[in-house]
Amino acid sequence: MIRFFRHLRQQLIAHNRFNRYLLYAVGEILLVVIGILIALQIDTWNEQRKERRAEREIVENLKQEFLVNLTELDSTLEVVAKNRDANLRLMALFGKPKEALERVNVDSLLFFSVEYHRFIPTQNALTDLLQSGRLQLVTNQALKDALYDWTRVMGLIDETYSIVKQKTEDDIVPYLTPRYPLKDMDRYGILGWKEPSRLPSRKHALFSEIAYENLVDDYLYRLLRYENNLEKGQALIRKILRIIENNP
Repeated sequence: MIRFFRHLRQQLIAHNRFNRYLLYAVGEILLVVIGILIALQIDTWNEQRKERRAEREIVENLKQEFLVNLTELDSTLEVVAKNRDANLRLMALFGKPKEALERVNVDSLLFFSVEYHRFIPTQNALTDLLQSGRLQLVTNQALKDALYDWTRVMGLIDETYSIVKQKTEDDIVPYLTPRYPLKDMDRYGILGWKEPSRLPSRKHALFSEIAYENLVDDYLYRLLRYENNLEKGQALIRKILRIIENNP
C-alpha cells in the first residue's frame, strides 16, 4: 500500500498535476493522522482494560479483607456485651444486704466486668491501596467514600478502646487488688484456678463503698462509647460489602 501511494505521488509530480498532488498529499497526511489516532485509541483501550482488571482485583481483595474483619468485629462485640452486662449487674448490687449478695456469683461478675477486648482489623489490602495511590483505580465513588469513612471510624474505635483499657488498668484493677482476692476472679479466666484463695477477705464489703460504685459507673460510660463505635464499624463494614456486591 505504501509503495502504491509513493508510485502515485511520483506520477502526479511527473505529469505536473500540482492540484491533484496537493489533494493527494492532504489525503496522505489525513491517513497518517487517522492511523496515529487509531493506534492511540488502541493503547488507551488496552490501558483501560488493564486498569479495570486491576480494579476488580483490588475490590475482591477488599471484599475478602472486610469479610474477615466483620467476623472479628462480631466476636469483639460479643465480648464487650458480656463486659457491659456484668458491670450493669454489679451496679444493681450496690447497697444490697449481705443475704442478697451471697446468692450472686460475684467472682464471675467481677472477672467479666474487667474482661474487655480490642478489635484489631486486618488492613493489608486497604493500607496498600491508600499508600500506593492505587485508590484512584476504584471508579465507584460510594466505595471510596466508605473506605475513607472506615479510617475515621477506626480512629474512634482505637481512641475509645484506649480509654477503656486505661480505666481498667489504672483505676479498677488497682482498686480491687487490696480489697478482693483476684485469684477467685481468675478461676473464670485462662488461669482457671481450681480452688479459691485461702486468704481472708471481705468480698461483699465492696458493694457498700461509694468509691467502687463510682468506678464502675464511670467505666460503663467509657465502655458504652467503645461499644457504640464498634457498632458503627460493624454497620460500615456491612455497607462496604453491600456496595461491592451491588456494583461488581
